[in-house]
Amino acid sequence: GYNDDVQVVLALDASGSMDRLFLAVANSLEELLRTLGECRVNGQTASVNVGIVVYGHSLGDGAPYELTPFSLELEKMRDKVRSVNCDGVYENCGEAIDFALKHYPWNKRKRRQLLKVLFIAGNESFDQGSVNYRDAMAAAREQGIIVNTIHCGEPNAEWRSAARLGGGEGLTFAMDESASLEVNDTLRGELIEELY
Repeated sequence: GYNDDVQVVLALDASGSMDRLFLAVANSLEELLRTLGECRVNGQTASVNVGIVVYGHSLGDGAPYELTPFSLELEKMRDKVRSVNCDGVYENCGEAIDFALKHYPWNKRKRRQLLKVLFIAGNESFDQGSVNYRDAMAAAREQGIIVNTIHCGEPNAEWRSAARLGGGEGLTFAMDESASLEVNDTLRGELIEELY
């Protein structure tokens, strides 16, 4: 919670076309948590937590909700991700980011040795819903939270542009039979570097 050195939230689109994303996330959680477990602050093992938000589900007209609180309990997180039924239509990225910023107990300490990251994954237009994603990105920057986007499909200029507003990177996840989310070298370097 408030005293973590590293906090990561995954915001996942649960609309009808996203089953493969949830399968890939479930299969990749172990690698992500192992990588985060290597984070150190001033030579000491960092305090790390990961939370998962689902948005775009059929329940509540796609309103985002907490799938898991901040945790590192791999099996519980994996089971929760696998239990999601992707059947929604609304994919409101701004609302999902806003929810994640307000819902989780992000570290409020004023020091440089913090890493707070939000990954938002989806496959439709980023500019949907009543919450302006530009405002949500600005709020994230004010809290020192980096927002990375993961467009599921082909590389997408809108999603990359949104990531730049969040101080992050626009990543792509190919939705094919062999697809799996990997902690790429750039991200791995960011996550496991010494935080000074």
